[in-house]
Amino acid sequence: MRGLLAAAAAAAAAVLLALAAPAGAGTDGFGFFKTPSGKIVCQWATGGTPSASVECGVTTGLKPPIPRSGVACQHFDYVGNRVSLSVTGRVEKIACAGDAGPFGDPGHTVYLHYGKTWSAPGLTCKETTNGLTCRNRDGHGFFLGLRGWRTF
Repeated sequence: MRGLLAAAAAAAAAVLLALAAPAGAGTDGFGFFKTPSGKIVCQWATGGTPSASVECGVTTGLKPPIPRSGVACQHFDYVGNRVSLSVTGRVEKIACAGDAGPFGDPGHTVYLHYGKTWSAPGLTCKETTNGLTCRNRDGHGFFLGLRGWRTF
């Protein structure tokens, strides 16, 4: 029983260390970062399929909001406040979701300060005083600001 408890404690400690990692991605893992205002929040993951991804949202909602549409809206709640980007392909606009996504672990979200860049193989996100811009290796991406957003 003690061995099981020790293993569970070690696993929990490893998860907490991964969550508290600085805003840069290693080869396998996940974590959270936010802009200095705390209103733009991102969740990143590496080592899965796709090899890396980042999902970001604005706590006050995207302006204009993402239209409520798609199959997910039949099963999940409308959120309209986040987008997702993988290493390749275009931005996915998330209108409806069944989880908290990037807003799910505020206690372990680190700051991405003005002028700083978060990166993973094939993805980069740069924070400026105007907002956050993320790009993938295909050149697709998004800009999120408190006054507006766009994909490219």
